[in-house]
Amino acid sequence: MPIDVVCEECGHELAVSGEMAGRKGRCPECDGVISIPGDEARAPRGGAFTPIPRERPAAPSGGLVAMANLVTVLAVASLLLCAYVGVYTGVTAFKGAESFHGAFGLFSDCQAAVEANSTLMGVAFCLGGLLAGFLSFVILLATAQAVRMFLSLERSLREIAWQLTDAPRD
Repeated sequence: MPIDVVCEECGHELAVSGEMAGRKGRCPECDGVISIPGDEARAPRGGAFTPIPRERPAAPSGGLVAMANLVTVLAVASLLLCAYVGVYTGVTAFKGAESFHGAFGLFSDCQAAVEANSTLMGVAFCLGGLLAGFLSFVILLATAQAVRMFLSLERSLREIAWQLTDAPRD
C-alpha cells in the first residue's frame, strides 16, 4: 500500500511504495531528502519516488597502508644492517687485534678484548649482530602486521555497518 509524503523543502506531495516505510529518498521535484514515515501514514495514491542509493564503505586510507608497507621495508633493512654490522665486526675480530675494526668504526673500544681472545669476540659479534637483526625484524614486522590487522578490522566493521543499516550514507 502506498504511503503519502510531503517534501519539507518544496512542499511536493507524492505517494511511495509501502516497502519504503522508515527509509529516506529524494524528492523528484527538488532533489531534497525525504524521510518516509512508518506504517501509520499509509494511504492509496499514485506518485513517483527515487530512493537514495546506498554507497559501499570507503576503502582504508592510503596513509595507513603506506605506513604498513614502509615498516615492512624497514624491518628487512634493519635485519640486513644489524646482521652486516655484527658479522663484519666478528670477521675482523677473528683476524686478530691488528686488523680489528668494526663496521662504520663501531666497537673500536673493544680492541683490548679482541687482543685477549679474538675467536670468542668474533663469535660474540657475529651472533650478537644476527640476534639484534632478527629481533628488530620481528618487532617491526609485528608492528606492520598490527597495522594491517587494524585496517582489515576497520574494513570489516564498515561493511557490517553498511549491511545492517537501511539509512543512506553521506
